[in-house]
Amino acid sequence: SSGINAEYGGCEIHMWAQSGLTQKSLLCVLPQNIGNQYFFLILWFLMVFVIFSNCASLFSQICMFVCISAAYKRFLATSLLKDLQRYRMVFRSVGTTGRCILQLSAEQSNPKVFEDLMEIVCSLLLDNHDKKFGKKAINTKQKFDGGWSAV
Repeated sequence: SSGINAEYGGCEIHMWAQSGLTQKSLLCVLPQNIGNQYFFLILWFLMVFVIFSNCASLFSQICMFVCISAAYKRFLATSLLKDLQRYRMVFRSVGTTGRCILQLSAEQSNPKVFEDLMEIVCSLLLDNHDKKFGKKAINTKQKFDGGWSAV
């Protein structure tokens, strides 16, 4: 067979016989090359699978970022809220269902009432985030918006 990993190869065997040293040419099986052939074939398919998975994941993340950014802009336009970091953090962290609920709430309620509701949601989520990661809530709120308005 031809290729990089040949399965068979020509062998010359030197044997001692009554007439002296004789040489025979035989066809030898190379079992390690047979095993390597299948091993590298499996590795090649695994590499193709990993490359495809990485490309799909990258495409998914790009689409999600673009869709969430567009939804966030639509959310701000509907709710008449300022673009504050804490609103952006909450909007990205609540998941798809939470974003739908926020969007519907923004459409159906008074903008001032919704702003108060967002302040409460932000304070609860940021406090929970701060407890989880061991930071002081007031510092996180000040870092995000340069201050925290009373609800």
